[in-house]
Amino acid sequence: MDNADATAGGAAVAGTGPDWSFQDRAVEQIEGAYANGHRSVLLVSPTGSGKTVMVRKLIDRYRANGGGAVLFAAHRREIILQTCAKLTAAGIHHGVIQAGLEHLIRPYAPVQVAAIATLASRALQRKTMPLPPAALLVIDEAHHGVAPTYRKVVDAYRDALLLGATATPVRGDGRGLGGIFETMVCCPQVKELVGLGVLVTARVLAPEAMQPDLRGVGVVAGEYNEGQLAERMDDAKLVGDICTQYQKHGKGRKAMLFATSVAHSIHCCNELNKSGVRAAHIDGTTPKDLRDEIIERLRQGELDVLCNNLVFTEGFDLPDVSCIILARPTRRLLTYLQMLGRGLRAFPGKKDCMVLDHSGAVYLHGRPDDDFEWSLDPDIKVASKAHAARKRATNKEHQGGLLECTAIVDGEKCGTLRVGGQPCWAFTEASCGICKSGRRRLGPVRHVCDEAPSSRYRPLAGDDAVDCERPELQARLGLLQDWRKVQDTSALAHEPGADAAVARGLILGAVAADCLREDDGEEEGVRVMAEHEPCIGATSEWFTPPEIFDALGLVFDLDPCSPGAGHWVPARKVYTVDDDGLRQPWRGLVFMNPPFGGRNGHVPWLVKFLEHANGIAIVRAYTSSGWFHKHVVPRAELLLFPRGKTKFVRPDGSVGGAPGHGVVLLGMGDVANDALRHSGLGFCARVLPCLAAQEGGRHARRPPKCEDCGENYADLPAKLCPGCEAYREHQR
Repeated sequence: MDNADATAGGAAVAGTGPDWSFQDRAVEQIEGAYANGHRSVLLVSPTGSGKTVMVRKLIDRYRANGGGAVLFAAHRREIILQTCAKLTAAGIHHGVIQAGLEHLIRPYAPVQVAAIATLASRALQRKTMPLPPAALLVIDEAHHGVAPTYRKVVDAYRDALLLGATATPVRGDGRGLGGIFETMVCCPQVKELVGLGVLVTARVLAPEAMQPDLRGVGVVAGEYNEGQLAERMDDAKLVGDICTQYQKHGKGRKAMLFATSVAHSIHCCNELNKSGVRAAHIDGTTPKDLRDEIIERLRQGELDVLCNNLVFTEGFDLPDVSCIILARPTRRLLTYLQMLGRGLRAFPGKKDCMVLDHSGAVYLHGRPDDDFEWSLDPDIKVASKAHAARKRATNKEHQGGLLECTAIVDGEKCGTLRVGGQPCWAFTEASCGICKSGRRRLGPVRHVCDEAPSSRYRPLAGDDAVDCERPELQARLGLLQDWRKVQDTSALAHEPGADAAVARGLILGAVAADCLREDDGEEEGVRVMAEHEPCIGATSEWFTPPEIFDALGLVFDLDPCSPGAGHWVPARKVYTVDDDGLRQPWRGLVFMNPPFGGRNGHVPWLVKFLEHANGIAIVRAYTSSGWFHKHVVPRAELLLFPRGKTKFVRPDGSVGGAPGHGVVLLGMGDVANDALRHSGLGFCARVLPCLAAQEGGRHARRPPKCEDCGENYADLPAKLCPGCEAYREHQR
C-alpha cells in the first residue's frame, strides 16, 4: 500500500491526513550510516508504515546518485509483486527472479527483485543462472536473516552494501540480529504512528474467562509444542467463544483469524459459517488461483473472516481488515506482533482495529501499542518494559495493570482492555463518534455526553465523578453483573437448520508450490538432538544432512518422527516420540526420516507416508528387499537416488557415516516431485513394475488365462484370447 492509499482512520489532525515525513528522515539516516562507513544497516519500522516505500525511495536516490546494481530479495510471492508494483509506479526499470514469473525476467535491468529461494536454488546450488550483480543488497523481512538460505545469499554479496527491513528485528527467541547487521535505523513505533495518522488504535478484548489453560503444554525451541497446543486449542467451547465474541464485537468488520493448526483453522471456519458468519480457510496447500479468489472475495466484502494458520503473518496487505482474532497462543514476540500488524493499517473510514484475543498473548507480550527498546545484541531478549512492570503490579488499578473496562455500552459491558489508572480508550474524544464536545468524564472509564444524542451510554446516578471499578457502586450505577454469560453458538452445529453445505463449500485446499516459504529464522547451525523412539530390531540415530533441505528449498508442514529438541528440519509442526507420530493425523507436506531400524520398525512409517501421499521421505535403498517391492514399487511416484554417499549427522552434531546400501528419497505429490527433480541431488526415476508382477506376483510369470475361453494369452488388450469370439467382438 503506497502512502497515498493510507488516508483517514488515524489520529492525525483533522483535514491534514497522515504525516509520512518520517519516511524521508529514515532514508536520510540510512544514507548517513553508509556514509559513516557502515556496510550493513537494519531498517526497523512497524507493519503498515511503508517499509517498501522507504526502500523504493532509497533505491531511487541510490541510482540517481550513481550507485550500481540493486538486488531486492524476499521470501514471499506477495512481497515480490508488491515491490514490483512500487518500482513500476516510480518508473524504476527492474527484472524479476521468481518461479512462475518468467515473463518478467529482464537480466540486464539495473534492479532485480528476487525470491530468495529461487535465487539460492538457481544461482548458488544448481548454478543454472549467473549470480546477478549487486552493489546494494536489500533483504525484506530481515528477521529471517539468520536462516541458512539467507546467510548463503548474504555471504555471496560480501562486497555489497546490505540493507535489511523488518517490523520485528528479533530472532524467533526474541533476541537481536547482531552478527548480520552493524547498526539500526528505527522509525516511530506504533503509538507514535497512531498519532501521526499512519496506523489505527487497537482495541483489545481479552476476557480472562475465555483465555485458554495452557498448563501442561510443552515448549520446544522456545515455542509451544505444536501438537499439544493444537489439541488444547481445538476445543468446542473455545471455538464457540470465538464465534460468540466475533458476533458480539466484530460483526461487520473484515477479520483475520490465526489458528494453531490447519485442522483448528478449518474447525473455526466451519463453526463461524454455522453461526451465520461468511468465513473461508486458506492453508499452505491451497492452490494459487483458489487462494487469490478467496482473498479477492474478502477484498470485495463477500467474506467476513479469513481463517489461516500463520499463512498471512507476513506479506499480506489488505488495509481495510479491522478485526484480528488471535486463536493461536505464542511465546514468540515476533509472531505476536506480525499477527497484530495485519489489522493496524489506516484506511478511509477505519477508526480502530478490534483485537479479539483468545490466546492470552496480550497478557504475555503486552498491548499492541507498547514501545520496545530494540537491540542488535543477540544476548539481549527484547521485551516491553512497560508490560513487564504491569505484570509485576499487585494493585492493577493503581499500578498500571491490565484491566477490563466495566462501563456499560448498549446494555453490555465494554470489556475493552485498559491500563489501570487510565481511561478506557473507547471513551476518548477522538474515537467516541458521538460526543464532539461538552463531555463530562466520570472516573477513569466513563463519561456522559451533555447533548446525549444516543442511548449508547447508560445514564449515571448523579453528577459527581465516580470510580466505576468500586464494587459498592456497581448497583447504584446499574452495571451489568453477570456479563460473562454469552451465547454458545457452537450449539448451532447440532441444529437441523444449519447449512452445513455452505460451510463445507468454503473449506478449500489443494497443492501450491508458491505458497511455501522459508524457515522462520531461528538460530542457525547444527544442534544436539534427542534420539528417535526405539523400534523392533537394531537401530542407530542418523539425522538428515541439512544440505538436503537447502537443495530442496521447501518448508514442510510436518515432520512426523522428529528427534525433538532443536531439530533443523524446516517444518512448521513436528511430532516427537512423546507425540507418537504414527497415531497422530498427518496433514500437508510431510518430510519423513523414519527410524533406520529393523524392518518391523521401519515399514509402518513407510506405509503411513505412502498412504498420506504428500511429501518426501528418505529411506534405505534396499531395492532387493521384500518390503521395498511390496510397498515402494507399486506406490511411490518418484525416486531420487543421491549422487555419492549420503553422510548423515550424529546426535552430537558431528558428521557420521553413510549406510552401505545407500538411500533413496521418495516423492509423493506434485510439490515434492517438482522439488526433487530440481534439487540437483542426483538422478530421478519413476517405478514401472513389469506387467507380469502386476498380474499376480512371482507365480504370474506364466501367461495369464483368457477371461472368456480360459486359454493362455500374451500381452493383449482386454485380457482376451485372440482366438475366441469375445476377443473378436472386442475388436469390432
